[in-house]
Amino acid sequence: MKKKNWICLALALMMSLGLLGCTPGASAPSTPPSGSSGAPQGGGQEDDLPKGSIVLKITSVCGAEGQHPFGNTCVAFEKRVEEESNGVIDVQVYPNSQLGNERELYEGMLSGDVEMFYGGSMVLGNFTNKVKFWGLPFFFSSGRQACLEFFDTYGEQLQKDIYDEIGLYCIWTDNGAFQPASQFEIKTPADMAGLKLRCHEIDTFIKGYEALGAAPVPMAFGEIYTGLQQGTINGTHTNDVLLESNKFYEVCNYYASNINITYDMGVTGISGAWFDQLPEKYQEIVWRNAQLFSQEFNANLAEWEQMIDKRLQEECGVTFTVYTPAQRQAFIDVVQPVYEEFKSSGIEPKFDEYYAAAQELNQKHEQ
Repeated sequence: MKKKNWICLALALMMSLGLLGCTPGASAPSTPPSGSSGAPQGGGQEDDLPKGSIVLKITSVCGAEGQHPFGNTCVAFEKRVEEESNGVIDVQVYPNSQLGNERELYEGMLSGDVEMFYGGSMVLGNFTNKVKFWGLPFFFSSGRQACLEFFDTYGEQLQKDIYDEIGLYCIWTDNGAFQPASQFEIKTPADMAGLKLRCHEIDTFIKGYEALGAAPVPMAFGEIYTGLQQGTINGTHTNDVLLESNKFYEVCNYYASNINITYDMGVTGISGAWFDQLPEKYQEIVWRNAQLFSQEFNANLAEWEQMIDKRLQEECGVTFTVYTPAQRQAFIDVVQPVYEEFKSSGIEPKFDEYYAAAQELNQKHEQ
């Protein structure tokens, strides 16, 4: 797509999004990363294409409509994209890991085999170092608002850096607070001893939980419930929506509800290998609606959390452990060597700046 057209699109989108209003966590720019060496150029022909000739598979490990905000948000996304493209774009929704686990889905987007994806950003750390720093334990210790404000400042540059490095478009989308759901209550760092916890195969996660005294067990998402049943693990790193939608509460009745070990800024991802070859008018339709998907998902997630937290406690018998800032600080103190190791590794050249900004926001929004 030519640069002047993207400028026009940017102005139009900013006007339309201003009328729509901002939902929490909407931190994506109005166009794909400007100035990228591989910025979209509208690779296809502008002639009308046959109906269904462009396939857009949108997928996630998360649940279908009625199970998870992903499935619910896909309903409106599919309808809008197909209507606006006059049926040229055929949106196909694949929830519940139907196309693979998160790592396989990221691989599919990089190759162009998967067009669009929603999920956590931590697995993306297998392909770029740019996302690893916020996987450090308690990086956003005060939770959602600190994370969202951080990405309001740094999100667009991070998006551009990731596109330039691996050709993936990332629209930052709220993925919630992740903390242990376990078969026994965790009140202090000492209670982590004996915890066999499923987590992503990400070094910051593994080292963080090891520092806390737990035994982290990397495991595919689809294996968690069985692992909890069979005793391979006795806890999992999860958010409240996944705890409910995947019925982990049936085998885990304790949840560290506000400890905020990880606040994950997730990804609505678009494959650059696929998107950059689309004709310009279809790029515009996909990009605009991907942003709307992200905004609507954020609103849906916030509503679901309120509903689900009540249900988990009142109907499912889950004990929510609530931590004061001082109690949380006891955990934070234990993991400081993980920060020192990460900083000395040089993985993220801007780490000092990012850490200082996050600390300031954590103090501002301390729960």
